Amino acid sequence: MGRVAAIGLAILLLASAAGAANNQTFTDPVGDSQPGAPDISSIQVANDDNGRFEIRVTLANRPELLEGDFVSFYLDRDDNTATGCGQGVGVDYALNARGHDAPTPDTFGILRCLNSVLDVRTPQTGFSGMYDPATQTVIFDLSCANIGRPSSFRLVVVTNHGPTAFDFAGDDQPWIYTVTPRCPPDTQAPHVRTLASTGVRGGTAKLRYHVSDDSGETQEKIAVYQGKRGLARTTTSWGSAAPGPVYFVTWPVPKHAQHSLRFCVRAKDRAGNGSKLSCARLTIR
Repeated sequence: MGRVAAIGLAILLLASAAGAANNQTFTDPVGDSQPGAPDISSIQVANDDNGRFEIRVTLANRPELLEGDFVSFYLDRDDNTATGCGQGVGVDYALNARGHDAPTPDTFGILRCLNSVLDVRTPQTGFSGMYDPATQTVIFDLSCANIGRPSSFRLVVVTNHGPTAFDFAGDDQPWIYTVTPRCPPDTQAPHVRTLASTGVRGGTAKLRYHVSDDSGETQEKIAVYQGKRGLARTTTSWGSAAPGPVYFVTWPVPKHAQHSLRFCVRAKDRAGNGSKLSCARLTIR
């Protein structure tokens, strides 16, 4: 993965404050969904003292999720509709449940808005989802790290079946949920591991590396060396940092570059935590 420098909605405001864990339930009128859509009857949001959240949406008309059903939570963590994804919403994170007919299991995921696009490589560690048919409830469990450790966020709840049938929760007035206590601070540094890479004189080289962080987002400083002499330096834009994928930046290789070089990468997260420096061989043909 290379590095590069009208939803008709109801808004739920989650504002943080000091204190103990909290939970609150909101009700949505039964029967107000468009025909065929999952009909939301209630939403419960809860947090504990360890920075974990449980979000439940209960449906009035779904003993099981159907093929084509979607239940989505859109989180605006910076209270700014001009940033993030979505028209006039400012979606920073999307939590999704998708129904499937048996024997295919229902699927659940979390996506972060990155460079105005929902990032399919968003780390799923610490996040889980399930559907409880006994209570007709979609349940999302996540940590503060999954959503960038916000002090507050707005939450939009939408269900749909296909492209025309929708239900929007609480569309007549905002709901307020108090998150207590605040999410713990981010003290975990990113991890970087560079990979031996190759390039061509007069062409380009892909400087390859792994990078991960519990926040799922980092920025990297990358330098190319000939011995101890620096040949090039660059800083990436903020990008995905998920375990597993290989990330890279491209470097235009000088025509007279030596055959054996090295490059080094250091990453930092939004909280300012920095990784250890990692270096690897860069072979030029």
